[in-house]
Amino acid sequence: MLLKRLFFLFIPILLFSANLIDVNFFEDKNKLDVLFSLDDKFSGQVKKINDSSLIITNIKTDKVIQKEFNKKFINSIAICSINDGVKMDISASEKFKTSVALTPDEFGLRFRIEKLVFLDSNKTKPEIKLSTNQKKLDLFSYIIGIVILLLIAI
Repeated sequence: MLLKRLFFLFIPILLFSANLIDVNFFEDKNKLDVLFSLDDKFSGQVKKINDSSLIITNIKTDKVIQKEFNKKFINSIAICSINDGVKMDISASEKFKTSVALTPDEFGLRFRIEKLVFLDSNKTKPEIKLSTNQKKLDLFSYIIGIVILLLIAI
């Protein structure tokens, strides 16, 4: 009987969401990685509110994290608690894309924020020019290969 009571006391502990332990930022030239470290396996969802805001459900935190960057395209990131999870606001001076990945042990989330690079359509691709000597060598190799295949077939 005592075991049943203890079991019912510990069920609510299993129903709570993971707690946010730490947030790490890894900067690179055209990207920024934000790593959320959790105390339990992540079982929530990542919802995009708009281009610069995300909500991560089933994560709890009692701290507000704000980080300023000296990057060209990301100005700052603010992470705060909301009703059903955590909200991440990204302030940027240029367009970016965000991708999310779960760590292999499922005790963390990695957000990769990358600068969108637009290709200039006015620029032409460099042409690869083969010298006449290379063209002759390629033609000669092709003919030799065909001759060998014909000999093997006969």
